[in-house]
Amino acid sequence: MATLVPAGVTLRDQFNKRFPNRDKASDGWIGDTAHAARTSDHNPDSRGWVHALDIDHDFGAPGDDEKLLNQLLDYIRAGKDHGVVSYIVHNKRLAQSSTRWRWIPRDIDHEVHIHISFTHAAETHGDRFDLPIFNAPEAAPMWDGYVPANTPIYTAEKDPAVHNVAAYRVACRLYDLGFWEGNPPTLGQQGYPVHGVAAWQAHHGWDVEPPGKWGPKAGGLLFG
Repeated sequence: MATLVPAGVTLRDQFNKRFPNRDKASDGWIGDTAHAARTSDHNPDSRGWVHALDIDHDFGAPGDDEKLLNQLLDYIRAGKDHGVVSYIVHNKRLAQSSTRWRWIPRDIDHEVHIHISFTHAAETHGDRFDLPIFNAPEAAPMWDGYVPANTPIYTAEKDPAVHNVAAYRVACRLYDLGFWEGNPPTLGQQGYPVHGVAAWQAHHGWDVEPPGKWGPKAGGLLFG
């Protein structure tokens, strides 16, 4: 008897609860005859476990698929997933441990759904994925995709009243990941988001003194 690994069941249930009216046309987990003819995580292993889940990318507002993926990759890079995710494919991109959980091009047809493969750890870990998108309604993405230089962020961290584009982009990235509270960031009207950075650090269990301080690794982790 084929059974989806517990981590996959938990993730699918979270999607269904948060987006009860989502499109499931491209959902899947158990492989069809085409999958059975090749090596695939959608095929049951010798013990009946299926280590892959497909989720239709049309599950919420426009951009929610990218927001979910950003949050999931941030979650994995922080080591919060107990090592249950093996790799993720979507829209001709692949992310896995060997890419440091950052996207690389991959010429494979996963444009209408998000494919998530799971490790053997997913057979015993069915913990909830604590992603902000599953916890509250989300708004349109704010970050423009440009990674700010560290120098102006350090300047803003030393003086939270500094209103520059680097501090704004940090705030926007935190907003998209669910760690900015209140109204959306507005360029020129907010300084360094020390409380948002502190909330992001605390969520991942990082002991930073003082909370909200911009460390040398923060940029690579936040904007990865």
